[in-house]
Order: sequence, then structure tokens, then C-alpha cells
Amino acid sequence: DLKNGNFIDPWECSYSYKYPQSEHLNAAYLLYSNGPDMIFGTEDDIANW
Repeated sequence: DLKNGNFIDPWECSYSYKYPQSEHLNAAYLLYSNGPDMIFGTEDDIANW
């Protein structure tokens, strides 16, 4: 779904996107959702790295 031009995850929050990035060497960009608990850095996060 799109809301106001943002990509929305299944928990009705915007996905986060970061480019360029230098945090994870195996990814050109970072794309992630904070997951169902809506807190970044916890075990339920969904990410491309």
C-alpha cells in the first residue's frame, strides 16, 4: 500500500530506506521495517542485510 507517497509495511508504518550507506558492507542500500513491535534494533525487524 501507499500512503502519502510512502511504502507502508504490514504494521501500517513506513519502511526505512538509506542510500548511500556504510553500515553493512554486503548491501548497497538499507531497506527495513521495525517489525510488529515498531522498535528498531529488536529481533522482529525485517531487513535486506
